[in-house]
Amino acid sequence: MFCALTLCELEPCLFGQCQLTATSYTCNCQAGYIGTTCDQKQRPCADNPCEGRGECVDKTDNTFLCRCHAWWEGHRCEHRMRHIPFKPLSERMLQEPFWLGLITVTVVLGIIGLVWCAKRHFPEKLEKLLAEEADRNRPSASQTPKHALELVVGCLPALFDQLGSSTSYHPNWHLFSVEW
Repeated sequence: MFCALTLCELEPCLFGQCQLTATSYTCNCQAGYIGTTCDQKQRPCADNPCEGRGECVDKTDNTFLCRCHAWWEGHRCEHRMRHIPFKPLSERMLQEPFWLGLITVTVVLGIIGLVWCAKRHFPEKLEKLLAEEADRNRPSASQTPKHALELVVGCLPALFDQLGSSTSYHPNWHLFSVEW
């Protein structure tokens, strides 16, 4: 029953066309497949096309892309750079992980320091501010007009006369002390 079948009729080529030869068969593989039966997917980066000077990335269309390391350029990173492009630090700081980390750590430490100082010194500063404000709003003897005090002291003899003869006024008595 199997006498009339050829090797190609058994379909040995998974991703390709079978072609009979005098003693066997060969497979003509589709693009992207290799092997005697076209069973292996071709990997463009398997042969190290970037020659160790870059990172090879397989693309979906069975091609590759080399991401070259520093100092190398070209499709396969085969050319050494003769002119190194200069980027100022101000541009690199927002692209390179080291600088981003350093900036982040500095900002966080700054915020922690501000919070620490505020918690440590804020109650003292607030108490001092409130005391100064209370002192500013309290009337002092220097702010009271002199003529008002003289008026009060001048009225004392008349006040004692109205209270009666049992009370007397002595000019050396001081009801309150005033600093001039």
